[in-house]
Amino acid sequence: MLKVVGQDAQVELFIKTANKGMLAHSFIVSGPDGVGKSVFAYFMAQYLFCKEENKPCGKCINCTRIKNKNHPDVIEVTPKKSIGVDDIRDLNDKINTKPYEGDKKVVIIKNADLITVQGQNAFLKTLEEPPYDTTIIMLVENINLILDTIKSRCQIYKFNRIPTSKVKEYLLGVGVSLEKAELFSELSDGIIGNALKMLDTHYTILRNETSEILSTIINFKRTNFLEVEDFFTENKDKIDDVFDILLSFLRDISLYKNTFNEEFVLNKDKLPIIIELSRSLSYNRLNKLLDIMLNIRSNIKKNANYQMAITALLISIQEV
Repeated sequence: MLKVVGQDAQVELFIKTANKGMLAHSFIVSGPDGVGKSVFAYFMAQYLFCKEENKPCGKCINCTRIKNKNHPDVIEVTPKKSIGVDDIRDLNDKINTKPYEGDKKVVIIKNADLITVQGQNAFLKTLEEPPYDTTIIMLVENINLILDTIKSRCQIYKFNRIPTSKVKEYLLGVGVSLEKAELFSELSDGIIGNALKMLDTHYTILRNETSEILSTIINFKRTNFLEVEDFFTENKDKIDDVFDILLSFLRDISLYKNTFNEEFVLNKDKLPIIIELSRSLSYNRLNKLLDIMLNIRSNIKKNANYQMAITALLISIQEV
């Protein structure tokens, strides 16, 4: 059975509702990225397809195939940009397709808050009269972007960040060392997906490289321009992680500079670097760097030209 970490109340509510035969055909699962929405959606699918008395058993062929994401009647839709009316027509075709094997199917729509207002209005008809054999599960980060008319037709499960102690407990349970479990749980921001991401070797390399590039930025010289530009260009596909790491370090530098208390530092494995950089930065320059990073990140999220945004970043760094 898929384990939904730290969201016990929502899991219990779903099972109770299901056991009473009161499940809707349409659901919204909301919460920050990495908090477990996708795992919960597949857990729901396991329950719906499981043939055993205690559902989901996690062991039958249906539960196993759903866990491995190879069940033909569990369809995942993962848009990467806004979803308009034409996209909704394509989605409706998927929803109205008959199941391949059994008498039901589940359609999981990731990033459903990317559906435009026009697209949501076009989707209303489907939610009002969904095919009897289909369950629709929409995963959203920002439920405020979903129309009330959509929300009123769905059962809603809201996921929140969990205590870092729960993240640590989970990491220890899957064999992570105590040192790493303590570090990654503190850095996770209460999001289990963040902690799991940190276990990846590629992320470790990126984090080390980002800490080095931050040192270069803080001690910036004209000769560093191309080095820093190349770093951001090469990591364009991982830019969200890069900014998360940068802002986490700057946060630690700021706290240490204000308190001289090592206990407040999250990136404890990088403590010597944080102490050194806190001595290199004035309060004024530190605050300006934070503002620059936040502004450039916001511009990139708004689909600004990436290369122009990075050039603006470098020019701003030179001026502080």
